[in-house]
Amino acid sequence: MINKEIRKTLVEMIPVLTFCMCFGTTAGILLNYSGDILEKELMVGILIITPSIMALGGYISSIFSMRLTTALYSGIIEPKIKRSTFIENNFIALFILSVIISVIIGVLSYLIVIWLGSPTNLSIFGFLFLSVVGGLIDFVVCLLATIPIAFISFYKGLDPDNLTTPILNSLSDMFSVISIFIALQLYISIFP
Repeated sequence: MINKEIRKTLVEMIPVLTFCMCFGTTAGILLNYSGDILEKELMVGILIITPSIMALGGYISSIFSMRLTTALYSGIIEPKIKRSTFIENNFIALFILSVIISVIIGVLSYLIVIWLGSPTNLSIFGFLFLSVVGGLIDFVVCLLATIPIAFISFYKGLDPDNLTTPILNSLSDMFSVISIFIALQLYISIFP
């Protein structure tokens, strides 16, 4: 016989992981489709930047969700959408962290492409533009999704550790691919 706590965890996790699998698959399909529409010289940069931006969005939103759920359970904040200095301060700190890490991702991606000798149409500025703009779009979408996901899981009495981190990582996977392509379209339109 299955323990009551194990059953509760399974009931919470199976639908969430199924939902997350769909987002992960969609991200893979989008990335695969991009290979058909982009020239090889642009694709090299995209393939190096995208996994790092995926991880960045997932990590940052997971950190934010853990801080939110801790604050909810300790009574620092209430599960209501209203102005909160706790949320604002965390948002600003994570925004600065996201910009710094996005710049590092852009520089390292450029250095890796140079080191590998791969042909690319992107300069170091192009790599920085894609990583910072793509990272910030992903950051904003994921962090704005974090608040309602954490609040709803807390309000419904669900374990936020079972819900928020997998959902936010999957959202980040999908939106990071989309945000990189939005950043690429901006880059191509601004700097032809």
